[in-house]
Amino acid sequence: MEVRRQTAQGNLDYDDFTTLIRRLLIAAWGDKWGTFVADAPTGGNPTDIKLPIITYQLSKMTPGKVGESRREIRPRLRHEYRDEETGSEPPVTQVLGRMMDAEIVFEVWEESNAKAEKLAKKFRDFMTIYSGYFKEQGLKNMVFVLMSATPNGEILRDNAVCRKLVYFVKFEELTEIPVDVIKTIEVANKLAAQEELEIIVNGN
Repeated sequence: MEVRRQTAQGNLDYDDFTTLIRRLLIAAWGDKWGTFVADAPTGGNPTDIKLPIITYQLSKMTPGKVGESRREIRPRLRHEYRDEETGSEPPVTQVLGRMMDAEIVFEVWEESNAKAEKLAKKFRDFMTIYSGYFKEQGLKNMVFVLMSATPNGEILRDNAVCRKLVYFVKFEELTEIPVDVIKTIEVANKLAAQEELEIIVNGN
C-alpha cells in the first residue's frame, strides 16, 4: 500500500491542460499578444472586442482506449494514501483514474484571412514545440487532426475571421474517494436506521 500523498501532481486533465497552455502562451508570446479564453466575448459593442483571440472548447470526450481496442469504461484504483500527519489506517483516500480520449477545438480569431492563417500556424508551431513538455507534465498524448475555416454565419464581429484547429488529446481523469468519510457516513446511516427501527418497535 502506498502511504505518501499523491493526487493529480504529474497528471494533466482538460482543465489543467488548458490552464498550462494559457501560462505558456504568456511566457512564450508575452502578455500583450491577445487573449486565450474558453468563451468568446458576447454582448456589448462588437467593435470593442480586441483581436486576436484564441478560444477553446472540449467538443467530444469518450472513455480512452487502453491497448488497440479495449476502452477503460470504468475508473480503476490507481493508488491510495493516508494522511501522514495522523498515520490513520486504513487509507484515508483512494484515487481512481480513467483514461479519456478527447477532441479539443481551438478557434483562432483575427482581423483578416492572412492574419488568421499566420496566427493559426504560429499556434500549431507552439503546440508542437511544447508537446514534449505537456507529456512531461502528465498529458498522455496529443495529435493535430485538422484545420478548417469558420462559416460566415459564425463570426465574432463583422471584420473577424476564424480558423478552427482540432486536436486529439488523451488524458487521465483522477477522482479522490475519501474512504474514512464514506465509512463514517455509512456508520451514521446504520445508527439512524437502528434508532428509527427502535422507535417503531417501541411505539415511541
